[in-house]
Amino acid sequence: MILIDEDVSIYIYNNRVDFRKNIDGLSGLVDEEMQLDPYSRAVFIFLNRRRDKVKLLYWDKSGFLMIYKRLEEEKFIMSRKNVDKVLTITRAQFEWFFNGYDIWKMKGHRELNFSVAA
Repeated sequence: MILIDEDVSIYIYNNRVDFRKNIDGLSGLVDEEMQLDPYSRAVFIFLNRRRDKVKLLYWDKSGFLMIYKRLEEEKFIMSRKNVDKVLTITRAQFEWFFNGYDIWKMKGHRELNFSVAA
C-alpha cells in the first residue's frame, strides 16, 4: 500500500513510456510532455507499452522518489476512450488502479445537493 497525502495531486501519463527512462528522463517527460512541474506536490504515473509495469515519480522536497512495480500475470487497465495525454485521478482511484480495477468504468453514487431539509 502506498500512502499519499490529501494535498498531493495524482497524474497518469496516458501514453506509452520507454521504461529505460529513469528519474531524469521521467521528470523531463513531466516537464515537456505533460507540461507540469515535476517539483510540485504530485505523483506522476507512467506505464510501459504492455501495461504490466508501472513507475511512479514523486519529489519529496530533498530529492526524487521513484517506485517501480511489475505485475507477473495481469495488466494495468487504461482508458482507451480518453485521448487526453494527462489524466488526473483521485486517491481512491489510485488505490483501485493498483488493485487492478478498471477505474474508468467505476462510478460512485451521484452527488446530491439539497437546500432545505424537511
